[in-house]
Amino acid sequence: MENGTPKINILLVDDNPGNLLSLGTILQAEDRNLVRASSGEEALRYLLDEDAAVILLDVHMPRLAGWRRRR
Repeated sequence: MENGTPKINILLVDDNPGNLLSLGTILQAEDRNLVRASSGEEALRYLLDEDAAVILLDVHMPRLAGWRRRR
């Protein structure tokens, strides 16, 4: 960036590529680094090494979801 301010990382997590594309289009700006992950596991691997200021997570994904069904 021109003013020396670092970009913030925004992590977008969704198993639907169309949703990732839509979110990226809406949120793109010069002060943001949009990071896309197509699974919860991929997002967790990213977060092992990097920080994210914001995480937008689809709560209905296979294998690792943001909700749990009651039995």
